[in-house]
Amino acid sequence: MRHTTNIDQHYALNPDGKLVYIREARHNVRFTCVNCGSEMIAKQGKIREWHFAHKTLSKNCSHESYLHSLAKIRIHDWFYNADQFLLGLNTEYRCSQMADCIWFDGENPSYCKQNKLHIIDLKKYYNSCDIERTYKNFRADLFVYNNQSDKSPVFIEICVNHPCSEEKINSGIRIIEVVIKSEEDIDRIISSTICEGDDLIKLYNFNPKSQVIDSCYKELTKFVLDKNNRGFFIPLGDVNCKTYTDRDTKSIFELTCDAGSLMEYSIYQMGMATAYKYKYPVRNCFLCKYHRRNEDKYMYDEGDVTLPIICCLYKKLGTNKYCRSTKAIECRAFAVDKELCDTIEKKMRTCYIEIWERKKELPI
Repeated sequence: MRHTTNIDQHYALNPDGKLVYIREARHNVRFTCVNCGSEMIAKQGKIREWHFAHKTLSKNCSHESYLHSLAKIRIHDWFYNADQFLLGLNTEYRCSQMADCIWFDGENPSYCKQNKLHIIDLKKYYNSCDIERTYKNFRADLFVYNNQSDKSPVFIEICVNHPCSEEKINSGIRIIEVVIKSEEDIDRIISSTICEGDDLIKLYNFNPKSQVIDSCYKELTKFVLDKNNRGFFIPLGDVNCKTYTDRDTKSIFELTCDAGSLMEYSIYQMGMATAYKYKYPVRNCFLCKYHRRNEDKYMYDEGDVTLPIICCLYKKLGTNKYCRSTKAIECRAFAVDKELCDTIEKKMRTCYIEIWERKKELPI
């Protein structure tokens, strides 16, 4: 920042009515206060920070009124000098497929329908900005309008001590209220986008229309069973509501679900259990009634990969205690845990899932 105190005035008006910053003030020039119009002296000594001071004390000119007037001038000049005057509105973004999409969750629509900042350039709609103008019996600090159309104007209100009145807010006029407590606040406003939600900004009566997007790309996960009855899964984020119908060339069965449907079971276990229910001859230790999950993260095979399964019959079978889930393909003791499959099936009835079988797409 260019200044460090909140009580000094670092701006004044030159004889042409233009704002001058204290560091740019020249000697032998008459300066006046941006608020009361009284003569100002440029204090450019060696001890105190440079600033402007009233030549004669003015009872009607406080630091608050100075900030109010300064903000109006600087925001007015910003409107005319900047290429853009950007405003960020909290806007609902809705997926165009939401009404017919199987993945839309009305209780948790965070992907399909969400609020985001929608940035618009006010200078595309308005070409003029006046200081202190009356409209419909209300006085605007800054009146933003289009002098070539009857488009409804925007008020910019400066709040140093006094916020907008309820009457003005209830008028339906679009209002940008800017909270100013220091010169630094003004610097911040004119150097960035005016965004709803900013602690210096309050917006009234804008009511932006919902924005419709082609797809929300809701993240999904998928289980795939290939023609050899071997399963694998596509992790969350690598498939979405736009791409989930892109089928793997080797797959004969696919189960897709969103993250909220995974519950305490993995997509792999859900897929295997569902494939079994659909009469596919799958063999996997996760479906075996003699398996238990390996919770010991320090048990590895020789490839530094955690072995996920503990076999309850390893002593009887004379095999390793820990094994991969695919060990069931060759295991003589494999037996499907039908109770587990039934439990998964019941829980999936309340889930958002899609099941696809290649055989149903084959010509008769």
